[in-house]
Amino acid sequence: MTVLRPGTPADAPALVAIHRAALDAALPGLARPWTEAETLAWFAGELLAQHRVTVAEQAGQPVGYLAQDRDEVLHLYVVPALHRRGVGTTLLETAKAAAPGGLRLACFRRNRAALAFYCQRGFRPTACRDATANAEGEGDVILAWAPPPPTPRQGESA
Repeated sequence: MTVLRPGTPADAPALVAIHRAALDAALPGLARPWTEAETLAWFAGELLAQHRVTVAEQAGQPVGYLAQDRDEVLHLYVVPALHRRGVGTTLLETAKAAAPGGLRLACFRRNRAALAFYCQRGFRPTACRDATANAEGEGDVILAWAPPPPTPRQGESA
C-alpha cells in the first residue's frame, strides 16, 4: 500500500537516491552536471525547503516523490522496480488536485516512457526546447494538463 506524506529536508538522501536511480534507468548516459554532494545540498536546502514535495512510501520507505511549484511539476520520480505499479499516477493525481487550473512540466525528449505516461494521463505537448534549455544538455518537451470543463447539471444549459 502506498502512503503519501509531505517531504521534509530529512528526506533528501532517500529522494536523491530515487532521483538518480530513476534517471539512470530511463536515460543511460545522461550528463550529471552536479556532484552527489551538490545534489544533496540542493534537495535539502532548496527543493524540499521551498517547494511542495509529496513523498510516496511503502512499508515506511520512500519509493517515489513529486515536487511541485504551484502549477508546475518540477520532479516526479519513482524507484524503477515500482514503475507501472500506480505510484507515479497516485503522485500525479495529488499534483492535479493541488492545481485545479492545470499543470505544466518539462520532460526529456528521449524519455519515451515518461512522455507516454504523461500523455496517457491527459498531458499534451505544447512546446519543444533544444539541449540548451537545461544543465543536462538534453532536448525536452513542455507538456500541459487542463482539467475537463465542468459538466452542466441536469436542467442547466451548457
